[in-house]
Amino acid sequence: MPFEGQTSILLIEDDSLDAEIVQRAFRDAETKIVLNWATTLQGGIEQLLSNNFDVILSDLGLPDSNEDDTIPRLRRHAAYTPIVVLTGSTGAKLSEKLLADGADEYLVKDEITPAGLKRAIENSVRRHEKNSQVHILLAEVKAQSQALKEKNAKLAKLYDQAHEFVDNVSHEFRTPLTVVKEYISLVREGLAGPVNPKQQKMLSVAEDRADDLNTMVDDMLDISKLEAGMLGAWRKNCVMDDIAHRVRNSLTRKSRIKDVSLCWELPNGLPEVYCDAEKVGRVITNLATNAIKFCGNPGIVKIGARADFKKKEMIVWIHDNGPGIPPDKVTEIFSRFKQLGQSVRSSTKGFGLGLNIAKALVSLNFGEMDVTSEVGSGSVFTFTIPFADPVEVMHRYIDNIDQINRDAGQADGKVSLVYASIPDQTGDSVANELDAFLNYCLRRNDVLFRLSPSRWAIALPETHDLVGLFIKRVQTERVSVNRNRPHGPLPKIDLRIDGTWETTDQRNDLIDALQIYIERNSVAHA
Repeated sequence: MPFEGQTSILLIEDDSLDAEIVQRAFRDAETKIVLNWATTLQGGIEQLLSNNFDVILSDLGLPDSNEDDTIPRLRRHAAYTPIVVLTGSTGAKLSEKLLADGADEYLVKDEITPAGLKRAIENSVRRHEKNSQVHILLAEVKAQSQALKEKNAKLAKLYDQAHEFVDNVSHEFRTPLTVVKEYISLVREGLAGPVNPKQQKMLSVAEDRADDLNTMVDDMLDISKLEAGMLGAWRKNCVMDDIAHRVRNSLTRKSRIKDVSLCWELPNGLPEVYCDAEKVGRVITNLATNAIKFCGNPGIVKIGARADFKKKEMIVWIHDNGPGIPPDKVTEIFSRFKQLGQSVRSSTKGFGLGLNIAKALVSLNFGEMDVTSEVGSGSVFTFTIPFADPVEVMHRYIDNIDQINRDAGQADGKVSLVYASIPDQTGDSVANELDAFLNYCLRRNDVLFRLSPSRWAIALPETHDLVGLFIKRVQTERVSVNRNRPHGPLPKIDLRIDGTWETTDQRNDLIDALQIYIERNSVAHA
């Protein structure tokens, strides 16, 4: 701090009277001062190049510099030296400008006193020290930020390489795995010669483990696609019996190998649901496979569904009589590769992806997953699927878009509605192919409702302008597909934009627009 010992000061002042006032003030302050005086800015800069100064006192208006250039030019040659400006003016705007130019303090010439001069110099040194500390910290933050950026770039590259490796390995597994399964099946069915019951059971175990490996490959691919934002879904109206039929045989085989009693409880007359049937079947398979692995002895696993008409959703449940899950471990079981301990897993090793991917697939179908468990009594895993009610699905879709925007730190989203139609006389086979084509054109966060055999509503998380690009892409894809169709071209699709709504303030207007279109088409096809 100045004045504690000898202080070296550079005074840049072209007015000898003002310079004398400053010198007299220092003499009266009874401090040990070494004062160097320059009458021009260039003279002051030359002294800065050959000497070290504790403080610089400078006038603004010098013979070789104007008021706007003096401080910036000084600061270029004295980045770490406090600067006190001597000026004949005052005011808040002047103070702001001087500080912005790089000065640390200013002093009005007419008000120079020994005490005021000493105070101004001390204040300038304090302010300069704080500013220097801030600059040092900012430099450190910048350096750390750059280092972090480089590390993140390296991690991103490694992450992409890991994804690529998983995808390549998973795809390469498929061909030999399919061959293995087919040959096991041929041998087990006796096509290669007689097979005794013991051999049949051993072959069934081998086929079951091949199915498990196939499921693991599917899970790995889906996890990779999910994290890359590329996993889509073919959602449409589905029947629970049809979904159960897709997975019943493989689960029955697994349960027989483990000597587990597998019961299905699907009441007649359940309403249709809106989902991707293949992915819901995967969820049931993953949950039921875990239940079969970890149930008690004798093992009992029950799979069922019930309709919740109040919430307009189907509740699918899988119950086992296994050891149960401790309360503090329930939230952990959906983590990737999470194990619950050897006492629970015993002789069965879980791969650790099943529950994680199952929860993600449920969310992709606008549902939720839950688990209730009691140690020593077993566990019940449940998940929901919305009814095939476009209005209810749209509510869930809007909630999903809002959540995506919140996770991305963005403002409320927008949803546009597009209506698609083809001539009513189009045959069912061609109309179904067109339904598959429209689903093919969707992105992950788009949703399609088939309202009649020849009418669709499409919801897109886009503004009106971007929806136009989607329509253009659909028409372009249709032309491309028609070039290679052996059974004639797909019919022309009439695509019309109904409007764009904000998901928060205009949610009801969006729902009303969809409802009106549904009712209009219901009357037209009545």
